[in-house]
Amino acid sequence: MPKYCKIGTVIAPHGLEGKVKIISLENNKDKIFKENNSVYIANKEYIINSYQKNNKYDILSFKNYLHIDLIKDLIKKDVYVDLLKLDLEADEYLINELKGATLMEEGKLGVVVDIIKGKIYPYLLVKNTKEYLVPLIKEFVIEYKREEQVIITKNVKELSNL
Repeated sequence: MPKYCKIGTVIAPHGLEGKVKIISLENNKDKIFKENNSVYIANKEYIINSYQKNNKYDILSFKNYLHIDLIKDLIKKDVYVDLLKLDLEADEYLINELKGATLMEEGKLGVVVDIIKGKIYPYLLVKNTKEYLVPLIKEFVIEYKREEQVIITKNVKELSNL
């Protein structure tokens, strides 16, 4: 059974050859946007034909959709991947996959309610009795247990004054 994760949003066409611009906070883009991988937009599968990196967005083209007229309906639609089809290592995860996960550090610290884009790295917006931000870096986030949807942390208690 597929396990879908939102990875971004199509924001605009790029040129006349059916390419689209996607805004995505995701890490592991080299594994997500590989040629012949699938993404899902509006409940339809699209096979990646090409991928280009840009500072502000990602540029994709899809097999059999190589003209601007064929991709116009994709604008402002969310883009998803099937986590089970990605070639992620045991210690790899997608950033949006962390939404809804429980933070644990000598007990429950709260639940991730959103991911906030920062200038240098993203932040987890965590809600407990109050809301606080946790930088998504190795100094704080140690491990993500996908099956349990649990994030193991360290030093977050001092950061959040819990």
